[in-house]
Amino acid sequence: MTSNPIIRWTLLALGLAAFGCSDGWDPPQVGGTGTLPAVLVGIGVTPHDPKVTLGEELQFIATGYYDDQTTRDVTDTVDWYTTDAGVIDVGNGLDVEGKGTTAGPGHARVGAMFFELASNEVKVEVTEAQVKTLTVSPADSTLHVGETLQLQAEAAFSDGTTGNVSGTVLWFVSQLEGPESGAVAVLDANGRVEARAEGQIEVVAAYEQSEGTFESVPIYVNVVSDEVTIDGADIRILNVTPRPSGTTAQVTVTIKNSGGSAASAFWVDLFLDPEGEPTPPTTGQAYEYVDLLEPGEQVELVLQMEDVALGEHEAYVLADSFGGVEEGSLGEGNNLWGPETIELTGDSGPLGPDLGITYLSAFVQADQVLYLIDVTNTGDEASGDFELGVFADPGLPPVPPAVPDESFLVSSLDPGETVSVDLVVRATPEDFWQSWVIADSAGQLAEVNETNNTAGVTVSP
Repeated sequence: MTSNPIIRWTLLALGLAAFGCSDGWDPPQVGGTGTLPAVLVGIGVTPHDPKVTLGEELQFIATGYYDDQTTRDVTDTVDWYTTDAGVIDVGNGLDVEGKGTTAGPGHARVGAMFFELASNEVKVEVTEAQVKTLTVSPADSTLHVGETLQLQAEAAFSDGTTGNVSGTVLWFVSQLEGPESGAVAVLDANGRVEARAEGQIEVVAAYEQSEGTFESVPIYVNVVSDEVTIDGADIRILNVTPRPSGTTAQVTVTIKNSGGSAASAFWVDLFLDPEGEPTPPTTGQAYEYVDLLEPGEQVELVLQMEDVALGEHEAYVLADSFGGVEEGSLGEGNNLWGPETIELTGDSGPLGPDLGITYLSAFVQADQVLYLIDVTNTGDEASGDFELGVFADPGLPPVPPAVPDESFLVSSLDPGETVSVDLVVRATPEDFWQSWVIADSAGQLAEVNETNNTAGVTVSP
């Protein structure tokens, strides 16, 4: 979502924001040193862009972001709304806060408000298709005591599409190793894991529907001591490419996780002509949400602002704008890009198609590897047909034209259109594969930007 008309956050008066301080606040005495409460600066709604079968329910979660970089669950406090109750209705009553009830097939947007403070809106799709397979990512993870990780459940539906079902599945956790009393980790209704003690847990997601219950392959989370040093996540902005057109300020942003553990549930924001360099927690005029970036994985995003004044503008892009991802010692210094000059001249002539891999993940399943791929045309002209290719373990990054191990012919994508493709390679790695996916692997299309067609992912047995 890059051009939401609702402002995602506004600083509230201290008296209003004091509700978010769970311990309360005593005003300072004369001559004393009382502490002001944390100020609520944003509300994030998850799951991100979920898909749900008609007749099922969907639990939304609202997370409050505060200016001291803490977060709290405010699902029961906010006012929920939907843009189309004929598709999905969202409860505000006691014990049903954030509970979505499906009413008919279609699309709607769901968000939350606290007084004048608005959340992001998530796009919800209600479908009559049934779930056929269920996958949880990341497959295996290691957390410090006190760390959190957002798991995501993705379903393949009977109509050939895929979707995020993290808010619809039931999450089951089994403790395999750890203390006799107390939990190694706890899971909320949206699949967020909080590590509490050393040990290991097994997590399974289950999707219940009229045709039966589908369970995912178990994934495992190891929790290690908070004294153990491991390589954490490292979110990096690799590149920002301005794409101005008419009065629209658009940038294409490439984000990579160069760390050793997954980065989940963070925002990437565009700032135009800010008073100073933006620092977390804050929000820009346009923004996109990233569900999950595995170690070594990268994603391309398009951030766009409409009706911008003509002339030169200074743009900044900030990854993890709410400061919610715990990064390693070097990881916090490469989240900001800018200033980048964007010049708007009013010329809105066609630039051409621009294919980019906007999502990539891979899962080992028995004797095969499943690749989940999203390709988006971020250009302003239709792309024409093209080949999407998977290269399982080529040794070196392939360069188009190249012959993939598996491929899929994609019909022409219109500007802004995204296609989701599942490709299967019927083999598994003995050690690991460095796999690559290329949009237009045959190299037949002329594009505005040829650097964003390739994405890589590490596949471990």
